Amino acid sequence: VTGVQPCALPIWVEPGAEVCYHGGKHGLSPRHLADAPRRDRRCLTLASALGHSTNAVFAKLADRGLSAELLRSEAEHFLWNAPIPFARPVEVSRAEIPDDPFSLAQTAAGFGPVRLSALHVALVAAIVANGGVFVPPEIVDSVEGAPRPGGPAARRVVDGRVAAVLGEMMRTTVTEGTARRFFRDRQARAAFGDLLIAGKTGSLAEKDPYRDYSWFVGFAPADDPPVAVASVVVNERLWRVKAPYVAREALRAWFEGAPGRAHASLEPGRGPVAR
Repeated sequence: VTGVQPCALPIWVEPGAEVCYHGGKHGLSPRHLADAPRRDRRCLTLASALGHSTNAVFAKLADRGLSAELLRSEAEHFLWNAPIPFARPVEVSRAEIPDDPFSLAQTAAGFGPVRLSALHVALVAAIVANGGVFVPPEIVDSVEGAPRPGGPAARRVVDGRVAAVLGEMMRTTVTEGTARRFFRDRQARAAFGDLLIAGKTGSLAEKDPYRDYSWFVGFAPADDPPVAVASVVVNERLWRVKAPYVAREALRAWFEGAPGRAHASLEPGRGPVAR
């Protein structure tokens, strides 16, 4: 994409950087931020922590080197607190970034007052898939016999190196992390063969009335993605389906649905083929 400028890299944590932690699965307290050798019996790399949605790792890293000013700035780059340019009305996604160090760490780990829509999170995935460039979304019914009409100008949101590394890290969600079982068959074989999926899950629950929210956002193929997907499912205590399953079926429909589209064979062990 021409006409966009690369962003600076204010901080950098290598995907292989290891953080030891304890607790933090369902909530955080200040004690989770401090190193405690006797309690910190689990250690994960940053990449694995993303794939397994390990909140304590992100909270500890945020407490060590992230400022509220920087997080606010990055949130705005990724379309929070501003209208999303789209042909239909879309509610503004709000991100309230607190100055208090512990509240900041909580927010960075996913427990803060941050809201977004399924369209917004799909656009975040598309930014990563596009190498860090935001392409405003459009509604196109069909294009036959002519080039696709031009749309609003694209702009760079994050450095291409950061986007590439983040995309690689997101693969761990499907290969080993929280969405692994949804992208495997009953024999634990990859549901899409050799096709690589990048993704991230999310979960949230309300008590009264009880509601379980599950999220999945991702793109595929991870190494050359033409499609990004986002799904959110709200269940009561008895649930039938989770968001990663819905996303998987959406990707299956995409790769099987149109002539000329590269698609994943559903036979494990076989890679994408032209169709």
